Amino acid sequence: MENQSNPQPDPQPNAGWLKSVLSKLKQNLHLAIIISLTSLCATITVAFWNNYKQDQRMENSRAQQEVQRERDRLERLFESGKRRGRDFEDKKKYEEAVNVYQKAQKEITRATMPESWAELQYLQGCALLKHALAIKGPVRARLLDDAVIAFDEALTVYTRKNFREGWADTRQWLGRARVIQAETSNGPKRNDLLDQAIQAFRNAEETYTGHSRDWANTQSWLGRAWVNQAEMSDSQTRDGLLDQAVQAFRQAAEAYTERSQDWAATQYWLGRAWVNQADTSDKTNDDNLPGRAERALIRALEVYTREEFPQDWAHVQFWLGRAFLKQALAVENPERSRLLDKAEQAFRKALEVRARRDWPEDWAMTQNHLGETLRHQAMASEDEPRVRLLKEAIHCFEISLDIYTEKNFPSRHKDTQENLSQTLRLLTEAEGK
Repeated sequence: MENQSNPQPDPQPNAGWLKSVLSKLKQNLHLAIIISLTSLCATITVAFWNNYKQDQRMENSRAQQEVQRERDRLERLFESGKRRGRDFEDKKKYEEAVNVYQKAQKEITRATMPESWAELQYLQGCALLKHALAIKGPVRARLLDDAVIAFDEALTVYTRKNFREGWADTRQWLGRARVIQAETSNGPKRNDLLDQAIQAFRNAEETYTGHSRDWANTQSWLGRAWVNQAEMSDSQTRDGLLDQAVQAFRQAAEAYTERSQDWAATQYWLGRAWVNQADTSDKTNDDNLPGRAERALIRALEVYTREEFPQDWAHVQFWLGRAFLKQALAVENPERSRLLDKAEQAFRKALEVRARRDWPEDWAMTQNHLGETLRHQAMASEDEPRVRLLKEAIHCFEISLDIYTEKNFPSRHKDTQENLSQTLRLLTEAEGK
C-alpha cells in the first residue's frame, strides 16, 4: 500500500519582500499624484493663458476701434474744415477761411495726420495770399509773409517724390506769393524774390501736363514774373524777358476759357507786356505793339468791370492810357489829338480808384503819366488852352513828387523832375508869346 504524503503549508511571506512591494506602491502613488497635479496645473495654466490672450485680443480690438473712431472724427473735422474754408473763400471772406483752417490744425497735427495737415497748410497759404491781393499796406506784407510760411510748412510733407501733385501745386502758389512780394519791393530784394518765383514756377511746370488749367496758371504767372523783371532791366535784357513773357501769356490764353478771370488777367498782362515792348523795342511800327496792347486790355475789361473788380479795372485803365499815349505819339493830328483825349480819359478813370491815401505809388505813377499826356495835348493846342494844359501838367508832376521822393524813389524822382523842368520851360515860352 502506497504511502500518501500530507500537503505542506505555504511558506510564510518574507517580510523584506512585502516592504519592498509596499514601498513601490507608495512610490507609484506619489508619482501618480505628481503626474495628476502636473497635468492639472498645465490645464489650468493653458486655460489662464487662453483667457489672457482672449482678453488681450479684446483689449487690442477695443483700442483699435478707439483709434479708428478718433481717426474718423479727425477725417470728418478735416473735410468739414476744408468745405467751410472754401465756402468763405468763395464769398471772399478770406480772414474767416484762414481762421477755419487754423482751428482744424489744433487737432489735425503733423504727427497725427501729416498729409491732411500739409493740405490745411497749403489751403491756409492760398487764403492768406488771396486776402493779401485784395488789400495794400503793412497788413498785406504780413499776410504775404504768413502765406510763404504756410507753403514752406506744407512742403515739409509734400515732397516731389512722394506727393508730386501736392508738391507742384504748393510750389506754384509759393511762386505767386514771391511775385507779389517782389512787386512791393525794390533793389536786390526784388530781384531775389523774382528769381525764387521763377524757379518755383519752373518746378511746377515740369509736373503739369500741357494745356491743363494748372499748366496755364503756371505760364501766366511765369510771364508776370518776367514782365516784372523786364520793367527793372536794361534794354537788352528787357527785350528777351518780354518776348518770353508774351509767349507764356499767349500759351496760357489758349488754354483758358474766354472771359474767365484767369483769361482776363492774362489779357491784362499781355497788354502790359506789349506796352513795355513798345517803349524800348526795335520792332517797326508795322508790328503796332501799342495797338495790340489796346486790344488785349479792352478784352480784359470785358471781365474787369469797375463794380466787381475795381482795382483790376483801374490797373487796366492805367495801361490802356499808356497804350493810347504811345499810339498818339506815332501819328499826327487830328488822330493824335483823338488818341491823347482817350489817354487822358483812361488815366482819369484810373485815378477814380487809385486814391492817394490807399494806393500812393499807383496814384503818383498815374499822375505822372497824366501830366505827360496833358503836356502833349498842350503842344497840340494854341494860346490859352496851351497855357491851361501846361499848368495842369505841372500840377500833376508836382504832386507826384510828394510820393516820388529822392530818398525812396531816386529813379522815378529824377524822371519826374525832368518832366517838370521841361514843362515849366514850355509854360514860360507859352506865356511869353
